[in-house]
Amino acid sequence: DYWLCKLDTSGNLIWQKTYGGTKDELAYTVKQAKDSSYVIVGYTLSNDGDVGAQNHSYKNDIWVVRADKNGNLLWSKTLGGIANDYSNSFMQTSDKGYLIIGYTESYDGDVYGNYGQDDLWAIKLDSTGAIQWQKTFGGTDNDRANFAAETSDGGFVITGHSESDDIDLS
Repeated sequence: DYWLCKLDTSGNLIWQKTYGGTKDELAYTVKQAKDSSYVIVGYTLSNDGDVGAQNHSYKNDIWVVRADKNGNLLWSKTLGGIANDYSNSFMQTSDKGYLIIGYTESYDGDVYGNYGQDDLWAIKLDSTGAIQWQKTFGGTDNDRANFAAETSDGGFVITGHSESDDIDLS
């Protein structure tokens, strides 16, 4: 399960919460949003409990959890398709939504377009967790995203690594 712990400035535990289902969940990153809520991103194998029945497969799906300032679950969103989907990074955007980045092996479900093995995957969510858009980038080999930033013109830059030398890469 995801495990979220709030500590004071001396390292003492204030509260802790877990989120998940009956299978594995692994949280990769957490950030405090502008409204003091917490957003956690990682992956899940579950399709029950806090994850709910929206999971697309019994493979890894990206799982986004938003909790209030006391750790109470506000909403969660699974993202993915029939194959493995991962995210280890995200950012809150200037419109109070979220840009989730990672990679996908899927070619269905929430994923439109896959060029090969792992493709870089960027998903833009609004503040309620609804998908605004998603894009895959890459070639016929492994392509993965690691970090994103919003640019001054409202766009985004994404960095990662690639083993491809075709399609989106030269």
